[in-house]
Amino acid sequence: MNTVWVFGDSYAVDHGQEWQWFKQYAKLKGKEYKTLADYGVANSWISMQVFEHYHNKVFQPGDSIIVVTTHCIRHWFLWDHPNVSNYQNMTHLDPNHFGINKEQIHAIELYYKHIQSGYQDSFLYDDNHTRFPKCYRHTTERCKKYKRIFI
Repeated sequence: MNTVWVFGDSYAVDHGQEWQWFKQYAKLKGKEYKTLADYGVANSWISMQVFEHYHNKVFQPGDSIIVVTTHCIRHWFLWDHPNVSNYQNMTHLDPNHFGINKEQIHAIELYYKHIQSGYQDSFLYDDNHTRFPKCYRHTTERCKKYKRIFI
């Protein structure tokens, strides 16, 4: 049976509820589903998941690949903590929630204070404001034989 692959941020996380949109889509198409998503991740992490699955030849002809993109302001700062990319969420939660140390938090805060630029992020990661990050183009070109949907 073919698979609906769903990659993304919290909008693609499996909450164990049958009403979730990707489960309904898979059911409608007569396919099983698999999600690779996490809360607060950046587009670079999402793109890496898609590329690794493509590179490892996990996708089969007839599969559907759905990529839910996130906001361009998110950055994958810490390799072992991909969900520490949403600075706005980080400011409202206890730092211990993420399992990172004060030095890492301070580095991220300094990045947002001195380096981050919404205009630059938009230019680098959004393509004419369509929310289609340029980081997906490489993988998209190689996945032409699969049905692809970007949200």
